[in-house]
Amino acid sequence: MRTLVDAEPRAHYGLIFLESGQDSPDMSEAFRGQANGICGAGKTGYLIMLTGLHTGPVGFTE
Repeated sequence: MRTLVDAEPRAHYGLIFLESGQDSPDMSEAFRGQANGICGAGKTGYLIMLTGLHTGPVGFTE
């Protein structure tokens, strides 16, 4: 299986922002139409993830 991401981005205030675009969406735009409430992917090129950690590195692999 191909690994797309193997990183430890830093959470700030319980949030991680993964961006491939230029203009960051606001929270309501990112979570519009999302059912789980954990990942906001309502705008193409952006993902906002809610974490259990307030501040610090959060490791994940996709």
